[in-house]
Amino acid sequence: MGRGHSKFRIDVLREIGWRLWDPIGLFDKDDPETMARIADEYDTYLKCAAGMLRNGKTVGDVAKYLYSAERSMMGLGPADLGSASCWGVARAIADADDLWRE
Repeated sequence: MGRGHSKFRIDVLREIGWRLWDPIGLFDKDDPETMARIADEYDTYLKCAAGMLRNGKTVGDVAKYLYSAERSMMGLGPADLGSASCWGVARAIADADDLWRE
């Protein structure tokens, strides 16, 4: 059962996403301006992942969703490497105590 229409903190969600998940390799650590240009690139996927967890889906369900997003929506081919980072992101979102505002 869902928890209503609580809002999440996008800054927390982005921090998790960019720290653990950059499937198409956009972030350039040598260019300090990179984040200003690409901060919202994965928002749609991360928001969906957070919403899924908030509405009772499992970490496994969310990891599968993120993996599917990598493969089908982002056009990446099959790879085992993406799977591990998807699990990490899903777990980090589930464990983020400061993500949700009531």
